[in-house]
Amino acid sequence: MLELIASQGGCLALPAATGADWRFEFGSLDAMLGCVAAGMGYTVLPRGTVEAHQHRFGIHTLELPASIANVDTYFVAPEPEHPPSCQT
Repeated sequence: MLELIASQGGCLALPAATGADWRFEFGSLDAMLGCVAAGMGYTVLPRGTVEAHQHRFGIHTLELPASIANVDTYFVAPEPEHPPSCQT
C-alpha cells in the first residue's frame, strides 16, 4: 500500500522497482517510530498514536487519500471459553 501512495505522489518505490523485499517487523512502537525518524521507511498508524509520540521523534503525518484511508479495524483476542460481556 505504501508503494502505491508513494508512486501516486511521484516517488520511486525502490522495493517494488527492484524486486527487493524491504519489510521490517518490530516488537515495539518505539522501534518502529525510531526507524521512520531515521529515514528507514514509512508506517501507517492511527493519527492519535503519532500525535502522542511525535514530540519524541522527528516525524510528521501526511493524510492518506480518502480512497484508502478508511479501513475496518478489529479487536483480536484468543477464543474464550465463555464470550465476554462486551460482545453483542
